Amino acid sequence: MKNMKRKFFPVLLTLLALLVCLLSLAACGETGITGKYVNSSTASDVYELKDKNTWTHGADESGTYTYDETTNTITFKQDGAADVTGQIKDGVLTIGAVTYNKQASGNFFSKYGVFIILAVFVVLLIVWFVFSGRKNKSRQKEYVEQIEAIRPGNKVKSAGGLCGVVVEVCDDDTVVIETGSETAGKSYFKLAKESIYQTDAKGPTQIAREQAEAEKLAQRSAQTSAKEPVTEAKEEPKEEPKEEPKEEPEEPFEEIAPLPEEEPVEEPAEEPSGDEDDKTE
Repeated sequence: MKNMKRKFFPVLLTLLALLVCLLSLAACGETGITGKYVNSSTASDVYELKDKNTWTHGADESGTYTYDETTNTITFKQDGAADVTGQIKDGVLTIGAVTYNKQASGNFFSKYGVFIILAVFVVLLIVWFVFSGRKNKSRQKEYVEQIEAIRPGNKVKSAGGLCGVVVEVCDDDTVVIETGSETAGKSYFKLAKESIYQTDAKGPTQIAREQAEAEKLAQRSAQTSAKEPVTEAKEEPKEEPKEEPKEEPEEPFEEIAPLPEEEPVEEPAEEPSGDEDDKTE
């Protein structure tokens, strides 16, 4: 968000300056000759040139006028009277031998419009230089902190385009970097810290800024979550528990006594008949 503000701040100043210029030009009038012209000897003798090419002379005379910019000639026209011709140059209206000096207008922009335009542009330039200077100082400070925070394991890129990983930080403001790969072979170079263009090391300022941004992001997310309407879950109608049919207690079965075993009935032995006796005999 801060970066967006920094980018658009000069644009807003430029638009403000253009707006002031347009207002100043509009207040100065279309032709630049409108206003009151007072007789140098008689203050009551006044010509007033108005917009839409109308003019008045005192309380009795009025009409329209035409102005030629090439010859600075103005022609006053009035119904039922002859045209009057004069000249306007450097704020002085000359009609015949009489001169009328242009009275200072009460409009602030019409009197000081040019000075306002110049002042706005000067202020804009000053703000631009101050703003850019502060921005460069902050960048330089952050860069110095990053260089001082370089440790073994950080990735660096030199101004000449050499990239590598820091393996050693020397006391003479130099670092040893490792480049290449295991397959193609590794190389070691010694670089001055001043020649390092880019690094992934972070200084205190950058760490503090990232923490502040993270806190702001967390606060915004918390606020947005708090603002979101909580949708209450509709209570579903509770189903009444169905009454289970009561089971009638089963009557205990009466134990039936086992039937007595039937004793085998002995059949009477058949008595031999007389025929069989005869056969045996």
